[in-house]
Amino acid sequence: MKLSCSFFAILYYLKPNCSREHQGIVTEQKLNSQDAFMSQALVTMMKVLLNDGMDEEGIKLFENAGIETDNSKLDPKGLVKQIGKFDALVVRSATKVTREVIESGIKGKLKVIGRAGVGTDNIDINAAIEMGLS
Repeated sequence: MKLSCSFFAILYYLKPNCSREHQGIVTEQKLNSQDAFMSQALVTMMKVLLNDGMDEEGIKLFENAGIETDNSKLDPKGLVKQIGKFDALVVRSATKVTREVIESGIKGKLKVIGRAGVGTDNIDINAAIEMGLS
């Protein structure tokens, strides 16, 4: 299975209180292992919006890490209205992550934006950096 580095980074970023030995690059091998990284209980259930969908295998990785996923396809207005309810947003090429979406997200729980695919031309990177998102 091929998954982007940002996918693994999102999983890693959403795992609270990781020990020092688990900091750094996250690999599929680490995600599938039964070490402390995977068995560590989450303080709260993390939620990820997969606005452009995702293959079942990818969704399973999130779920195995104790992260709830939502495959709703929100239109731009719906995304602005709902994004604050999610800890992470994962998009492909269909969703445009605008400054307005990012501003709305950080007023809520949004901590990270991931791009499942190549490039970030559909994400307002400058706005994300300004607002402290990964």
